[in-house]
Amino acid sequence: YTSIPSQFKDEYSMANFVKGYFVRKNYENQVIHVVTRLDRFTSGAMIFAKHKYAHSQIDQLMQSGGINKQYLAFTHSAIGSDQHGLIEAPIGRKEGSIIERCVREDGQYAKTEYWLEDSQAGLYRYRVQLHTGRTHQIRVHFAYLGAPLCGDDLYGGSQETGLAGQALHCQRLAFRQPLTQEDLVIEAPLSQDFKNWLASYQKGDA
Repeated sequence: YTSIPSQFKDEYSMANFVKGYFVRKNYENQVIHVVTRLDRFTSGAMIFAKHKYAHSQIDQLMQSGGINKQYLAFTHSAIGSDQHGLIEAPIGRKEGSIIERCVREDGQYAKTEYWLEDSQAGLYRYRVQLHTGRTHQIRVHFAYLGAPLCGDDLYGGSQETGLAGQALHCQRLAFRQPLTQEDLVIEAPLSQDFKNWLASYQKGDA
């Protein structure tokens, strides 16, 4: 699925699913407000606002760094020898491409923090926190350091049986609800397909 409708995948988008929910609930305001997006084939938690005012408030929160976004990322290569580190490298559009990004001096500032949580059977599991929100940021930064994500053929990752795309999952979103001031934590479990793919490494089938 995609976050929003595209030219080729109009019906398979989270925005359309949310629209359907609004219609079923007969909400007066059925405008879709996407707050956090995910790349195509990236799974996990997203935030939608129910109306324009809520969208503006939570967007301000996001711009000020008030939304903690953590991902799980899987690679076949380690990022050096560090268990924890920061990647600060500017990201811009790759010459000649409307989709692909790359690290380039004239790009926008981008900061990614990572922790190596586990490694076994040639598979590395990283917990990743975004401090900025550039397009394809985790995918570009990991590939830049020689550790492209499993299944990410756009950035040099390996082809993986059982995965539709890159092995990247938005596991956790934490923020203070701007209208009620309630501290919220949203967690998304891995899909069954993702779990099956991981299990294949534990069994040595991959």
